[in-house]
Amino acid sequence: MDIIFNLMGTGISNNGGSRTLIRSANIIQKLGHNIKILNDTLNHSYNWDKVNVPILTPKNIKDIPDADVIIATGYGSWEKTLNLPDRCGKKFIWVRGWEIWNTNETNIVKILSNENFNIIVNSICLQNKLKEFNIDSKIIRPGYDFDEIFPLNIRKNSDSIIIGALYSKGQKRSNKRVNWIFETIKNIKKDKKVCLVMFGGEGNPANNNPVDLFVANPTHQRKNEIYNQCDIWLAPTKNDSLHLPPAEAMQTECCIIGTDAPMNGMKDYLTNTETGLISENNIEDFETRIRLAINEPNLREELGKNAREKILSLGTREQNMNKLINYLEDNVYDRYHDDCNEKTQSY
Repeated sequence: MDIIFNLMGTGISNNGGSRTLIRSANIIQKLGHNIKILNDTLNHSYNWDKVNVPILTPKNIKDIPDADVIIATGYGSWEKTLNLPDRCGKKFIWVRGWEIWNTNETNIVKILSNENFNIIVNSICLQNKLKEFNIDSKIIRPGYDFDEIFPLNIRKNSDSIIIGALYSKGQKRSNKRVNWIFETIKNIKKDKKVCLVMFGGEGNPANNNPVDLFVANPTHQRKNEIYNQCDIWLAPTKNDSLHLPPAEAMQTECCIIGTDAPMNGMKDYLTNTETGLISENNIEDFETRIRLAINEPNLREELGKNAREKILSLGTREQNMNKLINYLEDNVYDRYHDDCNEKTQSY
């Protein structure tokens, strides 16, 4: 197949969303398909991985190649994709976040309701959200890199509990609820011996916070070490689609604590008292769940082992990209089949 990922209006930089698209594109090419990325500039800042597929920077529509499929990836690329001619491919949107930080919900729903788009989502959260507006979608997850994140057997139960979390700031910080992490750990440190470890790619935490160790932009190896050292991983996010860090921590058998926020981004893998702990959607119960995990080492171990099995069941990146290709081929075949029927009936 000839496939285009449209990142025009969204860009490529060192963040989880870009990493998912770059790695997905690399795998799709490895599977034998012709894939290209459209971007506004060649001078992108992404350097977490080697980009193995061509990046094109079209100045106008005629510079965009013909394709079987074109996939809009972020809100900024949705309308641009919709306005392209049919020769650029059947149009899909891979919705990977409810991007109310970029626009309002009305605009999101208006575009996603357009019948000229096939809608792919990456999680149960997003599929449920679209159902509220009677919009059908197909779940295609990006898959996981089990060769990068895995148990190192270095986690030990002790009096000092290591708690990990993602650090985020700026526009999306309120959605990640970093303040919940800071407030609960400050309280817990008053009577418990805990250490808070965080990593992130958006600058260092400000002063007057309970962070004991912060690692900026860790390598894959360093990130794996961090996950393996943590006894508990905190994920209080309230607006995510398929939240990656807790899923990665689960690959190392780490105990996860999330909330029951409707868009927590973890419904695909986090089940209360089975693969982790889920609090009510308030900071008080979130702290209660953290304290439960601190006090129950056997529970942490059991949940961690179940967590890894659950993530393994969701498949590798290659397995999930094969699902994507199969879905695209089914839809493109249907289009060609319909075209043939129309032409046959006209004779």
